[in-house]
Amino acid sequence: MAWTADNLEWALQRDGAEPGIFLCTITGPEVPGAIRLARNTEDFASRGQTFSAAYFEISLPSDSSEMPRATMELPNVDREIGLLLMEMRQGLTVTIELVRPSAPDDVIDAWRMMKLRVANIGKLSVSGELSAAAYDTEPYGWQRVNPSDFPGLWLSQ
Repeated sequence: MAWTADNLEWALQRDGAEPGIFLCTITGPEVPGAIRLARNTEDFASRGQTFSAAYFEISLPSDSSEMPRATMELPNVDREIGLLLMEMRQGLTVTIELVRPSAPDDVIDAWRMMKLRVANIGKLSVSGELSAAAYDTEPYGWQRVNPSDFPGLWLSQ
């Protein structure tokens, strides 16, 4: 991720700035290959991959001390998306990246390995809640992860 001085100046521009493009990569054990979407009016190439033009709404995770959470909403124009979600037995992993059209191979910011936790399929849209893995509640062998046994996972106050 490259928040360079040039990228920061680009992000702070109000007028005349080229718009950023959000790229979304959806993977999972039941997804053949990967689904790649670009929030753009035409297909977009980045790092040798083609991202299909699609409109989607996204609310990005905040920089708070809570577990990162995001929501994503797609128009329900393709029956394939709803069928995939209904037949899915294992979760999907979603990566969201921000790039500039003039430098498509330089990722400015990224939210990687977000898991789809809740999906809602409506007549007009498909939405989902994404969150990062909760390592502080995962079992480790026979032992539960807790602050006394795994102090490196918790920040001291």
